Amino acid sequence: MLVEQAKKFLKRKAVKEILKDKTLTNEHVIRLNKLFAKSTCKALENMHATIAYFVLYDLNNYEGRLRRLKGINGTSNYTQLIRYGKRNFQSIVDLQNRKRTAHFKNIDSYWINLGYTKEEAEKQVSHIQAKRSNISAEKTRGVSIYSCRSLSFWINRGLTESQAKEKVKEIQSTNGLDFYVKKYGEAEGRARYDVRIKQWLSTLNSKTEKEKDLINKKKSHSVSGFIARGNTLEDALAKNQEYRDRMRAKPNQTWSIISQDLFTKLDSKIQGTTYYQTKNYEYLIYGYRVDFFHKESGTVIEFYGDFFHRNPLLYEADFTMFGYSSTEKWNTDNFRVDKIKKSKNVRQLIVVWESDYRRNPTMVINNLADNILGKSND
Repeated sequence: MLVEQAKKFLKRKAVKEILKDKTLTNEHVIRLNKLFAKSTCKALENMHATIAYFVLYDLNNYEGRLRRLKGINGTSNYTQLIRYGKRNFQSIVDLQNRKRTAHFKNIDSYWINLGYTKEEAEKQVSHIQAKRSNISAEKTRGVSIYSCRSLSFWINRGLTESQAKEKVKEIQSTNGLDFYVKKYGEAEGRARYDVRIKQWLSTLNSKTEKEKDLINKKKSHSVSGFIARGNTLEDALAKNQEYRDRMRAKPNQTWSIISQDLFTKLDSKIQGTTYYQTKNYEYLIYGYRVDFFHKESGTVIEFYGDFFHRNPLLYEADFTMFGYSSTEKWNTDNFRVDKIKKSKNVRQLIVVWESDYRRNPTMVINNLADNILGKSND
């Protein structure tokens, strides 16, 4: 007979969707009772989907598997092995990889799915790879010392580091909407700001793909990104290691301050019931705590930090940090997104990248508000 907490677990919607018509054996009952004798259903809510897979695939030692998963950051073949078992994990990983790479132009399957023959697809892939390899990051001069928005620009001119930070902050504050509104008034300020953004987008779009790729590479904290900014290989390796150490030293926090800034400003533009970390806490869907949820429109917003979610424009597929590669992180994110979208309470899921929001916060907020209001009126 199942203990009360195990019964509560089996009643959860996310668990029911995974198990479907799965018949519990005496072994399942024993394993669930053993697990929930030490933990409540509420305490393990973030692991409900994982536990359900333990049951679905007839795995053993639930407690030991959870303990090992909690001690590992990110997703790897090993974590999938623990989660799905020896018989099933490889096929699941392969499926996730196929879904993740379906839109990669440097893979044969992308072109074959568009109707190309195998030979034609290989030629297209070869062309893409040759185009990318033409970018010689080692020969590109760094730009930071020439930009008045960098610390090194002002330090080289005799300012202290603290003075340089203030100078950069002062310059950056002249770019935002608040600066224009304060200087020219609400209506004219917004109009001038919109003109500047349109000019900036026009300039960016006029660049070649090679130039755009190089710009994105220079924003990356990978070794090749540091080299693209003018560092030697030795300095790039050192800077990359320094950045890794700094990221590891950060507290284990699943949300960012900048994401809450976005959600707070967005919340002021819409009506209805909203959930995010600093208001009502994050909403739970199928065992996942989503970054932002607007109940009336069924809108989920996931805020992706460029580093932690490995923005494909900035990080290469094999870039590895915290024990997992960019590809593995993309697979995990896609699996999560696909799962959340299946909820009947979710009508749309929007991903916002950190760099997009930093580049044009007003446009991002307005677009999100329009999306939500549009869904609310459906």
